[in-house]
Amino acid sequence: MIKTIKKFNSLLKEISYNFKLVHCFGQPSIFAIETTNRCNLKCIMCPRTTMMKRKIGVMDMKLFKKIVDEASKYTNFLWLHDFGDPILDPKIIERIKYAKSKGIKIGISVNALFLPEKISKQLIESELDHIIFSFDGFSKETYEKYRVGGNFEDVKRNILAFLRLKKEMKSKYPYVQMKMINMKETTNEIEDFKKEWKNKVDEVIITEFMNWAGQIGDEERINEITIKKQINPCKWFWTNIVVLFDGRVTPCCRDCDAKLIMGDLNKNTIKEIWNGKKYKEIRKQQIKDEYNNPLCCN
Repeated sequence: MIKTIKKFNSLLKEISYNFKLVHCFGQPSIFAIETTNRCNLKCIMCPRTTMMKRKIGVMDMKLFKKIVDEASKYTNFLWLHDFGDPILDPKIIERIKYAKSKGIKIGISVNALFLPEKISKQLIESELDHIIFSFDGFSKETYEKYRVGGNFEDVKRNILAFLRLKKEMKSKYPYVQMKMINMKETTNEIEDFKKEWKNKVDEVIITEFMNWAGQIGDEERINEITIKKQINPCKWFWTNIVVLFDGRVTPCCRDCDAKLIMGDLNKNTIKEIWNGKKYKEIRKQQIKDEYNNPLCCN
């Protein structure tokens, strides 16, 4: 029954988007819940380091459960991170278990600077579905240039310990990805990085550098990109939401400093926010090819 409801909901969102309706008849999936925006690194390619001014905190558990309870009707999978490392959330294991109990698959992305064996074991036992280890560099020099505050040897040791523990526990959970961003100093290390990790994890991924909607410079970009005029509205305004640790809702995971807030889940439900005045107005702007807000304009 739940699967049928979710499929029907996806169809309603698709119809609303294709017909460019200001009122979306489907309810949003949650792309990510930022349970905390704490981080123990100051990565030079991250807007959190260079321009985030909003306060640092951890999501209240009561609020988290309220969000998950409502989201479980429409969301199959969500990330429990946005602009922070979820391992620094003292309730991350409890949150994973709660969301899983509601039928939602869960993923996290971590830098692994802080990843003690106890937490690794709890993550595996929680049947976390997906984990990404962000590890930008094959060499110590490159890694520590980009991941300021990190220690190459410690992070590598923590990741290998996690993989060894997963194997010892004979667990299929979680699916493990090793991720590196293609940048000026990492580009010549990509093949070595792939060889190093391909037989140790489920997947190695190389992503392109992004400027986070123009919020940081393009100095580290390697590959040229062709910017084309957007001929259709951004689909995210008809499909997904991101929830910040304080309960505020933004439509985009690139919104580091909460520039585009659609509502507050401390005061309203997802349903109320989704077709509220702000969402309808921004959908109207998208339909008219008007991107006059701090993110979409870039």
